Amino acid sequence: MSTKTRRRVSYKISSHIVHQSEQVTLEPIKAPLFIYIWYNNIMGKVALTDLIIELHVPDFDKVLDFYGKLGFKKVWEYPPKDQSGYLVMKRGESVIAFFCGNNEVYNHPFFKRFPKNTVRGYAVELAIYISDKPIDDYYQEVVNNVGEKYIVQPLIVKPWGSKDFRMIDPFGFYLRFGEPDNILQV
Repeated sequence: MSTKTRRRVSYKISSHIVHQSEQVTLEPIKAPLFIYIWYNNIMGKVALTDLIIELHVPDFDKVLDFYGKLGFKKVWEYPPKDQSGYLVMKRGESVIAFFCGNNEVYNHPFFKRFPKNTVRGYAVELAIYISDKPIDDYYQEVVNNVGEKYIVQPLIVKPWGSKDFRMIDPFGFYLRFGEPDNILQV
């Protein structure tokens, strides 16, 4: 006999607690199996890296539209309210988190020191490797989906032998898309 119930799950993201409610079916099972299922369903939902890229943006709709055209899919979203909006998107193994999602981003304790028109991501490059298709094909998809407006360097072969292209997103973050490479090897 199974019982349907709702459980509230909390995840700590950056300095925010995100609550998510989900419907689950509880089956009468033995304790060790229950602990295993609980661990895999709750504790198993951890980032696969120690570094999370979090971009502070004033508009999640623009993020979803632009990054969706680049092949990113929404993993989950906590809707913007005050300074607690959060959005996570993924393409292949690349994960980007977005914070705030409304104009409260300009009141962040650190970022409110700067004028609203400060270019976001100045002096930072997000390098995203494309491993699911040839970079030439991906570049053509991006040009077809987004246009050349955001391209700041077309697809070229770099002096070190790999191909990449560079663009900015609607907020000014600088993105580099390239062929897979092992950054840990010289």
